[in-house]
Amino acid sequence: MTRFVLAGGYPWKASDGGAAFVQACLAPAKKTATILICLFARAEAEWQQGYKDDVTRFTAHSAGSQLHFVLASRDTFAAQVQRADIIYLRGGNTQQLVTALCRDKAWLQYLDGKTVVGTSAGADAIATYYYGLDELRIGGGLGLLPIKVLVHYESDYGNGSIDWQKAYWTLDSYGQKLELVAIREGEFIVR
Repeated sequence: MTRFVLAGGYPWKASDGGAAFVQACLAPAKKTATILICLFARAEAEWQQGYKDDVTRFTAHSAGSQLHFVLASRDTFAAQVQRADIIYLRGGNTQQLVTALCRDKAWLQYLDGKTVVGTSAGADAIATYYYGLDELRIGGGLGLLPIKVLVHYESDYGNGSIDWQKAYWTLDSYGQKLELVAIREGEFIVR
């Protein structure tokens, strides 16, 4: 069974600095885990810095766990997923992430028994439908979880240009009836 952790965006903005998020990602592995950090939603020039930032953040809240980190590669992603315990889909551009993840769907066969984590665009990619905050429209995720997701909920994302109630209603009334999960900054859900 695959375990999912979806964060509304910027888990490090939580009052505990992201400690509960990291512990949720590590459970049930807790002691030892290989974490595959996927930055496909960002420009490749940002990957090294993003990887270093994520390693620092996870390590700071890992409470003595032995963690091994791997930076995801588009060319070997399926093999990397097969060896990882936790697949961390970091935020950025949702469509860019979904496109990259659909390039070769072989990785999907290796998710059983693993934890798949998505923050912001990563959570969008995991869901069946999401509300794209940059485009202000509905988008389709991979459907790994049969839900609709609205990330960064009621935050200042978009510099106040987002009508959160309209976004919620639009997503809720779109397509098939699925649970809508609105996740605020620093918050996360586990499924």
